[in-house]
Amino acid sequence: MPKSSKKKKERASDFTKAKLKLGKGKKAAINATDTSFKAKSINIPTQNIDVPRDEDEALTRKSQTFSQVLSRLRHYNATVRKDSLYGLKEILRQTGMDNDEMLSRVFEVCGRLVGDEDTAVRKALIEAARWITNAVSISKLEPHVPLLLLHVLSNMAHIFPEVRIDAIRVLRILLDRVPSAVILDCSRTQSTGRILDAFRSILQIKHRGAGEHVVGSTSSVILSPPTKSEILSCLRSFLAALSNSVSDEISMAPLWYLRNSFDSRESFEAFQACLSASMTEVVHWSDSELDLEDWLPHKHLTRTSFPCVADINITSDRDMNLLGMQSADYLRECVEDFTPALADMVLDASSIAISYETTTQEQHYAEIVWLSLSILEIIFASVTHGAGQSDTYSEARYSPQLDNVLNKLAGSFPNIFQRNIEDAQVVSTFGASNRCYCQLVALHQLASRRSSPSASRRLKSTLTYVLEWLDERTLCTVEEYLSMIPVTWCLLNTQGVAEDTWSSPTRLFTALVNHAERLSIVASVKDTAFDYIGRLILLQENRHYLGHFRLRETDSMSAWLLDIPRLLWELGAKQLQLTEKICLFLLRALQQRSQTISSVSMLLAKRLIPFFYIQHPTRGPTRGPCGQLPPALQRLCCDMAASCLESVELQIAVAQFRTASTT
Repeated sequence: MPKSSKKKKERASDFTKAKLKLGKGKKAAINATDTSFKAKSINIPTQNIDVPRDEDEALTRKSQTFSQVLSRLRHYNATVRKDSLYGLKEILRQTGMDNDEMLSRVFEVCGRLVGDEDTAVRKALIEAARWITNAVSISKLEPHVPLLLLHVLSNMAHIFPEVRIDAIRVLRILLDRVPSAVILDCSRTQSTGRILDAFRSILQIKHRGAGEHVVGSTSSVILSPPTKSEILSCLRSFLAALSNSVSDEISMAPLWYLRNSFDSRESFEAFQACLSASMTEVVHWSDSELDLEDWLPHKHLTRTSFPCVADINITSDRDMNLLGMQSADYLRECVEDFTPALADMVLDASSIAISYETTTQEQHYAEIVWLSLSILEIIFASVTHGAGQSDTYSEARYSPQLDNVLNKLAGSFPNIFQRNIEDAQVVSTFGASNRCYCQLVALHQLASRRSSPSASRRLKSTLTYVLEWLDERTLCTVEEYLSMIPVTWCLLNTQGVAEDTWSSPTRLFTALVNHAERLSIVASVKDTAFDYIGRLILLQENRHYLGHFRLRETDSMSAWLLDIPRLLWELGAKQLQLTEKICLFLLRALQQRSQTISSVSMLLAKRLIPFFYIQHPTRGPTRGPCGQLPPALQRLCCDMAASCLESVELQIAVAQFRTASTT
């Protein structure tokens, strides 16, 4: 019996819970494994104990090396990470940006901070990233774009909207510096849609996709006007770079608005090059080999450096051999998704900005208006074909959408302010908005094959605004003038803008001439204005021209032509590009035997004589301002004068000029 009771107690002990006593730990299990160990020394590589330091190594004000700064950028304390970013800038200022290994480590560590949980750290990172990208050359920055873009893309989908907004700010820094590299990497990784989805989410724009039903969800973030302006600015830069990557050669041409006014692409390209020449390769002429028809062959001419006005006219055909959506497809989606929301943003922001109550954020509202209109212009220009093209699908799908947007905005633009705005920057921003609206009107007119009463009303209001702008804006920048060139051409080439068919083109051309005459000789836009007016005159005698615009001889045009010799005299050797363009224009016009210039050719030739040779009352015979020009440009001027065969006096003056130059 005792034996059996003992066994029962042993079996019961396996299931009894041991009572713990105060101050004594729990006993280890029978099958527990002891993982404790003892070491005689511990190695801490991040400490400075017994580490030799190079005396020439760059240090911060806190005596930290480059490796120490990078290690502190991973510190758990946000203040340490923020201060280390300023220390990183100190190191890079001392060492420069030539070390590729150093740059790789910098971008690797900084990329991780794009999604840092602390706001101050992200703000310091944005400042540091802006400074580093501007200091590094583009060739050294482009290899690191994929890594930086990977961090930006991952944080543009972050759960916190503040992190998403800061990631967009970093994306804007990359777009400002290396836009082509960003678009190339997005195309390679098929991440363009992810970026657009991030913009849709933060701007609360729903994605419609291929159907009519709205899909997806939007965030409930309430954006302040400054933040909204930043996001729209980044979206505009991204879409502009995306549009540039898919635009064809004709769309990128400086005179894209004229391409449908010619019978062939070759004729358009020849006209585009007619006022562009290289002074380094001028055809040498002699008395024994004079051929008026072939002094300056087309192979001598180069493409003009006239800046691009707008990126327009991409092909609607898709490359079915490539997998996934192409950049052109994303731009078409943007038209479907962004157009209604952007139009509403314009109306909401403009109603606040032009109200009688002055707000502290008036400039930000004005920027929202301009950015929204500019984005509309970019996406519609990218998917719309010019008039006369064969893509009826693009016209039927996108032209009505643009017409609806313009009808919605017609009541507010072009803006005529009902109160005086004292802030010059706000006034300038609204001026850019008005020009952008006029570009949308011209784009719709160039893309549409049918006219409507609403389009006629818009054209009349645009014509009134353009005439006022030309009358008031004596001092304008080249960018402003370039933005208005497609608008003025649309108004010149459109029939029935006013009741009298000829009244609006004549009034507008006279306003253009008067504006060009008021420009100072040192104005940067003088060259652009002369180029545009000169091409309008040359266009009339071009046999390949098919447009509606026909120039009628006016007193202002004759005065402009007769003022050219005085302009050449005053220019001298100051602006060689403009002087060359003037000589090319006169040469082309005289070779065409233009009726416009024939009426004043004799008087024009007489006024050109002092430009070559002067009978000075005290100095005697002397060379005119043409003698100050480079030899190549002197030959071009002599070619131009030799084309005016009716004036014997001019030919004698040129002969005396050439004789004096050889002695």
